[in-house]
This record gives sequence, structure tokens and C-alpha cells, in this order.
Amino acid sequence: MGEHITIGESLIVTVSSMLVVFIILILISFLIDKLKAIGNDKDSKSKIETVKIETKEVKEDSKKFENEIDEEIIAVIAAAIACATENKVEDIKIKTIKRIPPEISDWQRAGQLEQIFNKI
Repeated sequence: MGEHITIGESLIVTVSSMLVVFIILILISFLIDKLKAIGNDKDSKSKIETVKIETKEVKEDSKKFENEIDEEIIAVIAAAIACATENKVEDIKIKTIKRIPPEISDWQRAGQLEQIFNKI
């Protein structure tokens, strides 16, 4: 090679460099797989357990009043609000009661509680 590099020589250098890089990447991936195999012994593998969930049949009467809330629950909620705000139960007017779904995230629940306490 002289002072000038031809296109053919530059292509040889490029292809050989790319081959070296890919061979090293393949070796690294094999090493990672071997380390995973060493780290996961047969004894430490997690076992999958099946859980049987039993469902109870709901009577037809309870299905009719599924969305309605019992008067006792309303009284308990009013008493809890009166206790938290240090007001009388007679001064509290409950317009609506909405159930918070249990599958919401902790961030959503915290936001809802913050909104509730800011309104009180």
C-alpha cells in the first residue's frame, strides 16, 4: 500500500472490520447465554403453580340491586365524613356515591383521594 488507498482496498478493510465486529457480538451473546445458564440452576427455577378459583353463584335478587347502595352504607359514609370534617351528620348532603374500581393503579388512587380531600 502506498500513500493512496484504492476503492478495492477500502472495501476489504470495511468488510473485514464488519466481520470482526459481528464475530465479537456473536461471542458476547453466547457468553451471556452461558452466564444465564450458570445463574439459573435446576433447583432455583420458579415453579408454576395452578390456582383454582371458585366462583359463587349470585342469587337473582342481589343482581337486581347490584347498583343500588344500602341505606346503612350511606349512613356509615355520612358518619365517616362528619367525623373527618368535624361537622354534624345533618349538615352533610350526599348527592352521589361512586365506587372506585379496584384495578386502578396507585397513582390514580392517590389522585382521586387528593381530589376528594381538596373538595372537603
